[in-house]
Amino acid sequence: MCKADVVLAPPASPGFISLYTTLHLGIPMVIFKRSDIKDDLFSLAYNGIESLLLKLGVEGFIAETRSDYVDIACRLAADPAGRKELGKRILTAYQNVKEFYKESRKPLNAFLEAAVDRARSGLPPAHWANGKFLDQ
Repeated sequence: MCKADVVLAPPASPGFISLYTTLHLGIPMVIFKRSDIKDDLFSLAYNGIESLLLKLGVEGFIAETRSDYVDIACRLAADPAGRKELGKRILTAYQNVKEFYKESRKPLNAFLEAAVDRARSGLPPAHWANGKFLDQ
């Protein structure tokens, strides 16, 4: 994948792993937004991909129609200089978001570590809210 200029996500699958790989490499991925999805997991995946791309400030990769899907792919494929600049933008934005998520996970990681410690020491599970166990 590291040699790709543009990656086309298969319309039947959201391609989370492929998306993260392309972001890490600075490669744009064209995604076809499906409105016919009834499965909550796939719907959540598409919403997650869309919100991640918006958070990155990298817009214009989610096609609403089949025609848009082809147009976006062709536009990206026909503009090597624009793709190179876009790749730099994707890499920079991805690094910023990675740092944001790394920081935002700290409370969850602390909770999970404390929960494991509680379980190992034989203490019963406890409720958690606002960054601390409620029974402490």
